[in-house]
This record gives sequence, C-alpha cells and structure tokens, in this order.
Amino acid sequence: LIQVLKDEVNKIKTELVSDDELHLAIEESVKIMKTYMNDNSLPYYMTKSESRGLGFDYIFTSESELKKITPEDIKRVANKYFNNTAVFVSVPNEDVKLMVD
Repeated sequence: LIQVLKDEVNKIKTELVSDDELHLAIEESVKIMKTYMNDNSLPYYMTKSESRGLGFDYIFTSESELKKITPEDIKRVANKYFNNTAVFVSVPNEDVKLMVD
C-alpha cells in the first residue's frame, strides 16, 4: 500500500493529469462547496474564507477559480511541494466499531 501511494505521488510529479480527471476533481470540489450553502454553515465558511485571505465570497467564486487550474499547474505544484514525502498508513485497532463492512 505504501509503495502504491508513493507511486501515485511520483506519477503526478512526472505525468500530466488528464483533462477528464481534472474536470472530475473540480466538479467534486464544487459539489462539496455547494453543500456548505445553507443557513447553518454559510456564515462559518464565509468567515473562514475571509480570514484566509480568499474573500468572504470565495464559496461563490471558487468554481471559476478552480476552472483556471491546468494539468501543468498540478504537475508544477506537485514537484514544488511533494518532495521527501512521508507516507504512513493508519490502521484502527480491533476495538473500533466499523461503520461500513
């Protein structure tokens, strides 16, 4: 498992992700952001975005910002930040009740 994870990290450092894979990832991120748009969560996420310098309206503008990301951007950032990557696997002990079999 650890080698598979290391191989995947190396893969995004050496190969361009496909347009389809990038589009799917953006689509999933947008879906998640849209779940935040309710009366209970919206103020929290607006404040969180503002405090991170993204602007209070980031939750509404993130889709257009994410669509600017290119496969080349992914590769460039992976090569910048995924160096000397530590990989670890966490395995629950036998006392943990699994929610899914």
